[in-house]
Amino acid sequence: MMFSSLGSFLAVSVPGVIMTYTGKDNAITYTLTGVIFSVIYCVAVFITWYTTWEAKDIQDADEVQKPPAPARHFLSHVKHMFVDLASSFKIRAFRQHLLIYICSFTAMDVFLAVFTYFVIYGLKQDASLASLLLSNMMFMSIPGTFLFMLLLGRFSMTPSNALRLSYISIAVVLLYLYGVYLWQWHVPVLLFSAAFLFMGIARAGLYYIPWNIYSFIPDIDEMVTRQRREGIFAGGMVLTRKSSVAIAIFIIGVVLQESGFAKGNGAQPDSAITAIVLLMVGVTGALLAVSFWLTFQFKLTQRSHKLLIKEVARRKLGDSPKDCDAETREVIKALTGYAYDDVWGASKKEPLQDAAVKSELKG
Repeated sequence: MMFSSLGSFLAVSVPGVIMTYTGKDNAITYTLTGVIFSVIYCVAVFITWYTTWEAKDIQDADEVQKPPAPARHFLSHVKHMFVDLASSFKIRAFRQHLLIYICSFTAMDVFLAVFTYFVIYGLKQDASLASLLLSNMMFMSIPGTFLFMLLLGRFSMTPSNALRLSYISIAVVLLYLYGVYLWQWHVPVLLFSAAFLFMGIARAGLYYIPWNIYSFIPDIDEMVTRQRREGIFAGGMVLTRKSSVAIAIFIIGVVLQESGFAKGNGAQPDSAITAIVLLMVGVTGALLAVSFWLTFQFKLTQRSHKLLIKEVARRKLGDSPKDCDAETREVIKALTGYAYDDVWGASKKEPLQDAAVKSELKG
């Protein structure tokens, strides 16, 4: 995610730097920009390929629970794909995580979509100020990601607490911006920049934590289905994300149009300015509030995940479900949404495992 933040920063800064030397209307500007980002993309893909590998299950390959293969014709594959996607929503932690993810990211989509208009028409400032503030925010997302990595890793802060810290910090900046607009304060550029440097750090947590949480969701699903379905959950997240951002941008356009907003005009009617402020402060704040509330329902922590994977390893040994302690049963129900007796294939016979699995469990 640090490199993702760096990519976002480069995307808004590199074209501007190139334009200062080649000119805005020079065709070589777009060629150079394309070449530079193509090289960066290829380097990133190579590093990913070179430094990653497939995770190895502690089960033998012939003992892993495999889903039934779908029929070979096209319609059956399509049906199977949607059935798999739908089945992912049966996992409680994934449903909660997905709502947090969509609400958080959509909140920032709305904010970024109308912020420049807010600066120009609401604060009556130049567009260059909006560009400067957004660049500051993008830049601070890089060290901000590292900060949240430390909070989750070294300081063992739970994902829910880290998300709440991010939401509260962003809400403070939103209230500050609303106050500047409401009372038309004359704020020095340095103070504006400081606020957006702070927001960049907070924004990093909003983007980093949901994707950090995602890697643990398949472990929860495995407790229910006895399958590793990382691709299904990644597909569900990407599909809902792409759909939500498209819908959000469409709604923003409709709201601005209905409010009388006319792009390119030097002045906008009061109704349009009000709509811009409501979208940036009201809608963004409301979506963050929903995510904030959901974090209290989300029970995945470092401890609960440890109990979960220990129980998965125990069940892979073929141990009796009756030996599961009460705390682990409660954790599994809170994460999966299923009672303990309804997970791990319920009625399916469990395979016996070898000494390597027992060693993994004890470790």
